Amino acid sequence: MSVTRAQVESIAALARLSLRAEEPAQFAGQLATILDHALELEQTAAQDSPEERVEPPAAAPLRDDVVHADALTVPPSALAPSWRDGFFTVPRLSAMQLDPPAGEP
Repeated sequence: MSVTRAQVESIAALARLSLRAEEPAQFAGQLATILDHALELEQTAAQDSPEERVEPPAAAPLRDDVVHADALTVPPSALAPSWRDGFFTVPRLSAMQLDPPAGEP
């Protein structure tokens, strides 16, 4: 299968790739080789193996779709070092401090 320089340039434009002057010709050859190999594999696979149907194993039984809360073995407050008003609390990051540095108004 042949790939032209114009096709490579069109694909590069769609992918927003910038190519050096020598690359479209180089990539055209490489893409043509890749497509030839893919076509050869497709034809070989179709000729060498008989069509087989593989039946999946029996489907697993389904259970009722019931929404419920997960049962925790410990309360969420026991999972955090700090807990206040039903929320986890974490230390404030120094980069997020809103207080001005000492000596500034």
